[in-house]
Amino acid sequence: MKYWVIKHIPTGSYFPLSSRGGKRGSTYINLPFNGIPRLFSKHGAAKITLDWWLKGSAKLDYDYDDGHSYVVGAIQGSGDPSRISTDMKIITIEIKE
Repeated sequence: MKYWVIKHIPTGSYFPLSSRGGKRGSTYINLPFNGIPRLFSKHGAAKITLDWWLKGSAKLDYDYDDGHSYVVGAIQGSGDPSRISTDMKIITIEIKE
């Protein structure tokens, strides 16, 4: 079974699961990475997460209709100078029984 993880090359640490319980997304995770590595089932999902994270913290703007919420926009933060794209790498891992 193949998965993808985001690795911070200088520290060897991996992008973790968010510990904020859905209140804030992965753009609020800061270096150094600690915790359980987040496994992505698709390379594209890891790439999107990394791209958003590199841009800085983001707050999503929601619209509510009939009891459902829909994302209608995002307000991107100003970025973080410690988030350097060349320090990051998406790698494939394989889990075998």
